[in-house]
Amino acid sequence: MYNDSYDFEIQSSRENTFKTITDLLEHNYIPIINENDTVAVEELVLGDNDKLSALVAVLMEVDKLIIASDIDGIFDSNPHLNPNAKLIKEVSDLESIKKFIQELDNGLGTGGMTTKIKAMEICEGKNIEVYIVNGGTQFFIKKTLLEEIPFTRFS
Repeated sequence: MYNDSYDFEIQSSRENTFKTITDLLEHNYIPIINENDTVAVEELVLGDNDKLSALVAVLMEVDKLIIASDIDGIFDSNPHLNPNAKLIKEVSDLESIKKFIQELDNGLGTGGMTTKIKAMEICEGKNIEVYIVNGGTQFFIKKTLLEEIPFTRFS
């Protein structure tokens, strides 16, 4: 059985991953890292790209991680089920928001808010701000950094 974070636990794998990403960035390439990479010999099985993005963020010691979702962030109830749900703009205590998570299979991916919370847990204590933002918004990364669209920030 393949360990779900094997590449992040073995020092030589961590070093190779770090060097590869660093080299790409130094040559002005933006690496796209996806769990179900079609060229991989043995597919990564982390469960979702949210966890993968958090592991890479920690490895690369980044300041910010933006996680795209199908909604604007974390709400006090599921906005797909409750039209009066309110966006939680700032999170400092992960335990306080877990009670609000109601998963709904929308067919878009394997994630959900539970996996985004797991990603936040991975980044916790590593000085990484995590943003959950609607990836369906045009230029969502730029607009998030300029605080032009709604999102949830965990710091």
